Amino acid sequence: GTPTPGVPNSGQILGQLFEAFRRDPAGFAGTGATYARALFHVHGDRWLQSYHAGTAEGAAAAKFIAHAAIDLPFMASVVLAPLGAVLARRSREAALLVAWAVLVVMLSTLSTYGGVRYRSPFEPHLIALAAVVLAGGWRRPYRTAVLAAGVAAVALATMLAVQLPRVASGRANY
Repeated sequence: GTPTPGVPNSGQILGQLFEAFRRDPAGFAGTGATYARALFHVHGDRWLQSYHAGTAEGAAAAKFIAHAAIDLPFMASVVLAPLGAVLARRSREAALLVAWAVLVVMLSTLSTYGGVRYRSPFEPHLIALAAVVLAGGWRRPYRTAVLAAGVAAVALATMLAVQLPRVASGRANY
């Protein structure tokens, strides 16, 4: 179709991104890292803020459910996914799952979007990769691949761990 007046085309957008990077590479990377981290926001505490329990016991039960059913599965998926990628028997398919997750993170970051709702296109992929670790029957990967996956898992675990004090302080209203 015809271009909409005042709306930049793909070339102009890429030019703007390149210019922002050229002007301040560290600032560009820092801003991108902020948006990328937002995709990995642990959010059981946010659910608790909107949940209204009728009693103190109900609020305590809601807190347990938020951490056990929202936070813990997400954090386990994120941390185990890199290991599942290298342990998977079908390495090409695992690589596609990883590539999709990386692509979504990159595009979301470049689009300056972040947050829980923007990770939905890759969250099932993380779950599938994490399930490989739990399923067993792995192939024997190269040591360097296991080392790289371990480093990625530790980095992701660290990124999630800094959120735990905030998440643990979440309370349901009653």
